[in-house]
Amino acid sequence: TDDIADPGFDWSDLGMTEAQAQDAIDAFGACDVDLTALFAESLTIGLTAEQQSCVKDNVDGDQVERLLVANFSSGESEKEFEAVIKTLTDACDLPG
Repeated sequence: TDDIADPGFDWSDLGMTEAQAQDAIDAFGACDVDLTALFAESLTIGLTAEQQSCVKDNVDGDQVERLLVANFSSGESEKEFEAVIKTLTDACDLPG
């Protein structure tokens, strides 16, 4: 837990397979943790209430899940992150 608490921690260092990463993501839901809502909230800190609401309404849970699985397993999540940001930027007029 000390390693994971470090902001510079790289999840891919755990050596998870995609299946293991998916299991880890699924476990959050079993504990009533809404990763999609937390992700949306983390992206909108400092934005207007309107932008925050738009992101909350338009964030795609499937995209977020793919992003997290990729990040937890390979660490190669740039493609997925860019897809999420593009979706939200287009829908919510977010700053570039």
